[in-house]
Amino acid sequence: MYTMKGHARSQRPTLDDAHKGNISAFMNSLYANTQQPEAEAKVAQHSQDQQVVEQLVEQLVEQPPPEFVEQNDSMPIFPNLDTLDDEELVDEDLNTEKATERTIMRRYLEAIQKRLIHELSDKFPITGETWLLDILKSNDWWIPQHKYSFICKKLAIQFEKEEKEAAYFRKVYVWLPDVRWGPTCMRACGNCGSNKSVGNNGFRNNHFGRRAVALDHDYYCVSRWY
Repeated sequence: MYTMKGHARSQRPTLDDAHKGNISAFMNSLYANTQQPEAEAKVAQHSQDQQVVEQLVEQLVEQPPPEFVEQNDSMPIFPNLDTLDDEELVDEDLNTEKATERTIMRRYLEAIQKRLIHELSDKFPITGETWLLDILKSNDWWIPQHKYSFICKKLAIQFEKEEKEAAYFRKVYVWLPDVRWGPTCMRACGNCGSNKSVGNNGFRNNHFGRRAVALDHDYYCVSRWY
């Protein structure tokens, strides 16, 4: 078509409402076809998850209910800590390995305590050999478990042949802060928090050590009254 000036110009075609409707329907159909696989996948996944949940519920229902043990509140509950205060009860039965270990450790700790009393005494000779304190100082105040044979020999502890087994012995920690660090580090009073009036009251004659239960091993602690 030519304009009034004589230049050729193309005229844009126009669409009527019918053509517009056809194109709109075609685009909607194309979009629906592209979204259908994704929607079907979501539905399938949801169905699969629901089946898994139903199977788990069935398994839980089939399991028998847990058995509950009635607790008698009148029965005392004791902590897992051996203070060695009732060694006479242990001596009644030596048939178990645990009882044998406790009895051996009691004699072992008693001999260690007597040697400590001797070496820490004011009457200890100046030229005397403080071999036990030397072992403690060189091992961060521990008596290692592998030293049991040497300790037994030095202290002249009489054990039967079957009792001289390493499994029966445990390492021993000696807690004497005033000896280790001096009077300044004397333990403080539990009431006032000061150590000015705290003194050494000696070792107990019926209690030679406290058993501590650790995660992978047990050990004993020796100390005295303050």
